[in-house]
Amino acid sequence: RVVEFAAGGGHLGLLVAHLFPESHVVLLDRKKGSLDVAERRAVALELQNVSVVLQDVLDYEAEFDVGIALHPCGLATDAVHLKCVAANAAYVIAPCCYGKLQHTCSHWEVPFPRSAAAQDAGLGAEE
Repeated sequence: RVVEFAAGGGHLGLLVAHLFPESHVVLLDRKKGSLDVAERRAVALELQNVSVVLQDVLDYEAEFDVGIALHPCGLATDAVHLKCVAANAAYVIAPCCYGKLQHTCSHWEVPFPRSAAAQDAGLGAEE
């Protein structure tokens, strides 16, 4: 099972579903409008191995083997990483705006910078 986290319109997940028809691909996003687009695209492409899940990354609890994410915004990058590590899943994440949205999510506090090496060097979130 492959999960595309922060899938939006399913750009990456639909390609994976097409290239690997023996796998099941879950398109997960918290924006219904985006998932509606992804679902229409999956139907138009006649992909039978795709499902959509309207849910926040942190709330996803189903088992999976591979996690993928193309440009998950801000803290979603960290959430995807944590979910994949906790699931012992292989993963590929191509982040965007990493750390730029840290103050927009009051229910989940993440220290920045994330790496111990950067913290040990005395770098702050500003760098």
